[in-house]
Amino acid sequence: MGFENDGFVLSELLRRKDREEAISWLRLGKGKHNIGEISLQKSKKLVADLYKFGARQVDVVDIGTNAGFSSTDSLIVTLPREKKRRKRIFDWSDTQAIEMGLDPEPDRGQKHLFIWFD
Repeated sequence: MGFENDGFVLSELLRRKDREEAISWLRLGKGKHNIGEISLQKSKKLVADLYKFGARQVDVVDIGTNAGFSSTDSLIVTLPREKKRRKRIFDWSDTQAIEMGLDPEPDRGQKHLFIWFD
């Protein structure tokens, strides 16, 4: 789910021109933006949950457009410093990773967590 090298996230994904704050991007799409293959409502809930868990920011990156619709499989979560909040985000991310057959990402004190939807 995440990448072992926080530098990859910082140097490659955070500098992308198509990077947008997730809630704003979903709202601006007027029903034509989503995360992965889930509905707009579920996309909004997913992002809202990450903020509720303590994310400092959630960004979408690597946005693809087809026939007037935009979607991304890639989120970058700016992690909180508080251990309890970090644990909640990592627990959620670990569940998602395992469901997709990926290895969970350990908390190594990184600033960002890359979340990819297969």
